[in-house]
Amino acid sequence: MSIFGNPGFSTRFGQEVRAKKITNSQTGQTLVEQPSTTAPQPPNLNNYSTLSAEGTAQNWLVGHQGEINGVIISNGTIVKFPPHVGEQLASIANIGNTIQAKGFGTRNRYGQILEATALSVNGQSVSLQPKAITSP
Repeated sequence: MSIFGNPGFSTRFGQEVRAKKITNSQTGQTLVEQPSTTAPQPPNLNNYSTLSAEGTAQNWLVGHQGEINGVIISNGTIVKFPPHVGEQLASIANIGNTIQAKGFGTRNRYGQILEATALSVNGQSVSLQPKAITSP
């Protein structure tokens, strides 16, 4: 597979690439980024349900600035969370750690994705609440 696009910052967790063109080297099929001709539609919230997942961390999902914003676990589930959660995980989580997540999302023939509302790593609960800003 070959990917042509714009790379994000490289970190120990990986690197985001904003793909403009993806080519399957075995079949020659190519996907090319196309500008949208219509405004994006808001998601249909009726398609979301309460989900949970457990598995070992296989791959971190990394944003354009190098922030961790999700993880793919061993059962194929994609678990998403806000960047401030990724900051916590950067110091406590590693590939192979056991991840347990509960949240809302969707499941279809391509897999499962959820936005975490509860998360633990190796049985240790991870706070999903942003840190309060205190003034001096």
